[in-house]
Amino acid sequence: FIARSIIRPAVIPLLTSAKNRSVLEARNLGYSLALLLGLLLVVVATAGIALAPRLVEWSAPGLSDSAKALATHLTRWLFPSILLMTFVQLLANSLHVQKRFVPAAFGECLQKVVFILGLILWVAPEGFSWIAGAYWLSFVFPLAYFVFLHSRKYTLFGPVSLSSDGMVQTFALAWPIAVGGAVSNLGRLVQNNLASSLGPGSVSALTFAQTITDLPL
Repeated sequence: FIARSIIRPAVIPLLTSAKNRSVLEARNLGYSLALLLGLLLVVVATAGIALAPRLVEWSAPGLSDSAKALATHLTRWLFPSILLMTFVQLLANSLHVQKRFVPAAFGECLQKVVFILGLILWVAPEGFSWIAGAYWLSFVFPLAYFVFLHSRKYTLFGPVSLSSDGMVQTFALAWPIAVGGAVSNLGRLVQNNLASSLGPGSVSALTFAQTITDLPL
């Protein structure tokens, strides 16, 4: 939820405000945010990989042993992709700050197109691992595209300060959003926990229903 729930409402307004004062200030704030998010997500991804069996057991205790093993395997595959997902969102929204809306929209469309093509074309002997592979590819390509766009206008590395006014304001805006997002995601885990005890296919049915409901949103 860091990529979707925190970057847009908390980070982008601050980057826009900093850019209105100085492009250099906005760039340095962006570097600092990228470093902080990168370090945080490395810790989260490592913990997620290590704790995958326990997370699966807690979130869906009613699954069969084979389903739990598959869910654990896919969780370990997918957890590191949160790094790619967050940086794609950060770079895409930094283009919004620069009012480069078309390149940002193209990158987000590229992510979905690559994922669909990956599902159609990817061939792997590991079964469901091909879905994880397609998911990874769907972030690798837009991330490379966004890095290329930014490298043409800015250096990719710069000064970092985690105690600047911009970072302090980011923390002040982000923590209530983070708490709200965490509670929302926890609610979904509780739903899965309860659904897994209702019989085979219940978790999938709930997921399909939520996906369909989310389409208009």
